[in-house]
Amino acid sequence: YDNEKLRHRIANTTDKSTLNLSSSELKDRDMEIVAKELEINRSLTKLRLFTNQISDIGAQHLADALRMNTTLTDLELYDNQVGTDGLEHFADALRTNKTLNVLTMYGNKVKDQEAGFIADKL
Repeated sequence: YDNEKLRHRIANTTDKSTLNLSSSELKDRDMEIVAKELEINRSLTKLRLFTNQISDIGAQHLADALRMNTTLTDLELYDNQVGTDGLEHFADALRTNKTLNVLTMYGNKVKDQEAGFIADKL
């Protein structure tokens, strides 16, 4: 799978510290491309992915990349389709990733009670 439009948008972002891919109709498969960027871009500190179509599968791709990323401090993933499984992937990744300070997840498929349970695991 390849999304040439997404790759072009990433490559032509002028501010390499912030990548705004919000409201871009991105799906889980696109998160493989974004995850690769997280693995190689050492200046990216803020990733905006809100209001897309990202579910637990896409969240897993992102969480896997976060295990290796040491620069991202802010991930905005609100208004997507991420559920409890996706949140658990992030919780696992955040056990090793010590640089991410903000993970914005409201408007997904996670209930407050479930989010609290996951937070307790951290």
